[in-house]
Amino acid sequence: YKTGLVIFIFFIIFIYASKNFYKNNFSEDYLLYDYGYNVLNTLNNGNCYIGDGDYNLMPIYYIQEIQKKRKDVKFVTVSFLIFQWGIDDFIKRYGYVEMKPFATNENILNIIDKFSKSTDVFISNYFPRFEGMKLNYEKNQKGLLFNLSKEKRIFSSKIFLIYSYRGIFKKFCKENEINRDLIGWYPASMVNQANELSGQKNFDEAIYLYKKALLFPVEKPEANIYYNIALAYKLKGDLLNYLINLLKAAKNTEDKFILKEAGILCYEIGLFEIAKEIFKNLLKNEKEENIIKIYESLNNLTPEQINEMTLTKANEFINTMPDIARYLYEYLLEKNYKIGIIYRNLGVYYFKTGDFDKALGNFVLSKNETPNPEIYAYIAFTYYKKGNKRDALDIVKQGLELFGTDRQLNDLFIKLKNEVNK
Repeated sequence: YKTGLVIFIFFIIFIYASKNFYKNNFSEDYLLYDYGYNVLNTLNNGNCYIGDGDYNLMPIYYIQEIQKKRKDVKFVTVSFLIFQWGIDDFIKRYGYVEMKPFATNENILNIIDKFSKSTDVFISNYFPRFEGMKLNYEKNQKGLLFNLSKEKRIFSSKIFLIYSYRGIFKKFCKENEINRDLIGWYPASMVNQANELSGQKNFDEAIYLYKKALLFPVEKPEANIYYNIALAYKLKGDLLNYLINLLKAAKNTEDKFILKEAGILCYEIGLFEIAKEIFKNLLKNEKEENIIKIYESLNNLTPEQINEMTLTKANEFINTMPDIARYLYEYLLEKNYKIGIIYRNLGVYYFKTGDFDKALGNFVLSKNETPNPEIYAYIAFTYYKKGNKRDALDIVKQGLELFGTDRQLNDLFIKLKNEVNK
């Protein structure tokens, strides 16, 4: 019985250990370790770093004191500056700064004032006492840290390229609440720095950081980020990407300002069905007279009428805003509306832009839907532009078999036949 009991106990332990091994196995959890190195890689040689909160302190101690690396960084622990022993240790390491016990804010100010004259000073992202310190310094985002300087500084998005992101996108990290908090500092920092870059009209770098922030597997204000991306594209003059990202923002929010902007833009460019749905959601809480009028006018139309209005808008834009026209055409294709005509119009768009392969593909799709003399001529012209005169002649022959009296095809046949025979 004793033997059986012992075996049973070990069996239960084995089962529980096996069941929970994955949850408790942190052998590949490099998040905090890499976070420390990422913080230090943000700093240049001799910079001063003032940290608060365990995330921002413990890995730095490990790297400096155990691994004996990056000892050049002047590392200040905020919580130590309240005590005399902490002040004494600081002075021993980095030289005299006027400080006194239980005056932490004043001590930090004195440290910043001294070291900012000779090097860059940084503080951690988590620094709750900052707002109450009345610092006469700009707070500039650089990667995971804030730089303090007398003037506004804008840092390149490339700082995030040198960071390690090991394990961030693995399941075991996402399931751990503490890890999620740590991971969240990355997208938060990216969005902050993107906002600063956008404010300086460096829209490409800002958009890159906004999009990178969206990839991280933590809860984040996606609607606001998409809206910021949309605004950056708008200021760049890229109407199509402004529209695409504004719609993503509207999909993820009930913010009346974003919904109104998205609805009006959709209405103006011809996405009437989408505009109607957005206005319907907006009017649940917002009773604006002009929005009500637009919604009612759209609500009184049939789906066929709305699609025809969208097609008309697309045809209007083909010469002035071809990217928007193409977007509208593709939207109508998804709704299976007048496929033959739309493939032909898309073919014309790509033909005008010089993309003859895509033009040819769309013309062929149009021919398969609604064969007519015009589409055979378009295909022949496209082959001709690609330098395939014999293929052009062959497609004209096929067209003449169906539409033998068409004058354009007959004239084209004579022209191509003469050139091929030469």
